[in-house]
Order: sequence, then C-alpha cells, then structure tokens
Amino acid sequence: MVLNYFDNAAFRIVRHRFFWPAPQSRDTRFSVPRTHSIEFIRSGQVFLNHPDKTILLTAPVLFWMRKGEMFHFSGPEGQKKPCEHLWSDFSGEKADRMLSWLDEVCPEGFLRPADPEKITELFIDAINYFRMDREFYHDEIEVCIDRIMLEISRTLRSGSRIQKDPYQIRKIGDEIRKDPFRNFDFHQLAAQNGTTLRHFRRLFGQMHGLPPAVFVRNQQMIRAAELLVMTDMRIKEIVYNCKFSNMMDFSRSFKRHYGMSPRDYRRKHDSSESLPPEPDG
Repeated sequence: MVLNYFDNAAFRIVRHRFFWPAPQSRDTRFSVPRTHSIEFIRSGQVFLNHPDKTILLTAPVLFWMRKGEMFHFSGPEGQKKPCEHLWSDFSGEKADRMLSWLDEVCPEGFLRPADPEKITELFIDAINYFRMDREFYHDEIEVCIDRIMLEISRTLRSGSRIQKDPYQIRKIGDEIRKDPFRNFDFHQLAAQNGTTLRHFRRLFGQMHGLPPAVFVRNQQMIRAAELLVMTDMRIKEIVYNCKFSNMMDFSRSFKRHYGMSPRDYRRKHDSSESLPPEPDG
C-alpha cells in the first residue's frame, strides 16, 4: 500500500552541476520555469536576475523560485571558479504549499543554512534516488525535500533566537538541558556574553523561571528521575552517571525535589508511564 502523503508532489528534475554563469548582459534572455524549485549554491557566487531585481547569491545559500518567475543567472566580474549548484524542480499541491510558506517566512527568497553540509547531504541523496529510478524512489526523494524544508525552518528559528537572545540566555538554558552535569561557570558565561553576573541571573530567571544554579539542579533531578523510571539501572549506577558525590547526597537532593526517596519513586512509577514531570523549583 502506498501512503497518500506522497501523492501530491511531482519531481521533474533533481540535479547537481558545476557551471560558469554567463557574464552580465542586458541582452540575456530570461528563462521561464515550468515548475517551482528549491536550489542550493554550495560554492562560488552567482547573480540571480529577475526583470525587477538582481540578487547576489554567495555560497552557501539556499534559494527558491516559483513557476513562471522569469530569471537568468550571470557571473560576478572576475570570478575564477565555477558555481556548484544543486536543485530540485517540482510541482503539485504540496509544492504550492511549500513555496507559499517560504514566501511568508523568508520574503527575501534566499537564506544561508545553519548546516550547509546537511543540506548538501540531503540534496545528494535526492539526486542519487532520482538518477537510479525517480518513479520507484519518488517517496524517498520527497522525504529528502521535506528534510531540506525542516533545515530551513531550523535555520529561521535559530536566527530568531539569536536576534532575541543577545546574552545567549536561551542557548545556555538549552545547553544545561542537554547535559546538566557539566560544570557551568555562570560568572564566566556572563562575562563572555558581555554582561554582569547579577544581570545574567536576572535575565536567566525571567526566561527560565529559576535562578541559574537552581535550574541546573532541577534539570539534574529530572534526568535522574528519568533514569529511575525508564531504565533498570541500579541506583548506585545512577548516582555515578549523574555525577553526584555519593548516595547520601543524591538521596537527600532527590527527596527535597520529589518528596520521596529514589527507591520509593521507582516503586511508584514504572516504565509504562510517561516521563516524570518536572519538579517544582
């Protein structure tokens, strides 16, 4: 049975090339694409010319064009290397939705991806599937394009966070969540990001709801509770993996957060339940 999810996108071309853009010229004729496209300049520079505007695309850069949107490429003066160009031409209802979303979230029509190598990898995978058998591997090609769209979304979210997080407060909170057992020197982190420790603590509390040190301990307890509920590890192993100094320190901290000992918490929960809730600050 074929999933209906893959029924509404048609891929006309998925390719990879190195090319020398023609020199700029007023007489260059515009091409009129018959499909939408998502494209990637991996290396080099190229001018993307429309009747009403010209965009300089400097690698690595993703860009997209709508069906019927006239264009031609031209090269910057003195360019000594060809452009590496990967692209997919596609149409259908899903393609229409993708281009509408891209126009809405990034009206400039292009962006520098946060992870260019990931974009390259996804395009290469799609190109290989297309070369082998575009009919048989249609679904795999579509997943590659979906994942390119996901990378675009991640890039946009990352850029938004950077703009709204000048002191990296959100990013540091994310790092704590990923590994709360690292040594976080908040005085040093504040200085590195151009603020005082007092201001850093205030901003951190506003964004994350807890002072930095309390937030770290909170995340450590969440991780320990997850290990108690979701694994069969012995409590001594959890103490070691969570980098507590000894069993007594761990049990005391855990009971202060969850109101019961680690052993009682494990008895109360089993692995069939959802992850444990966050403890109160």
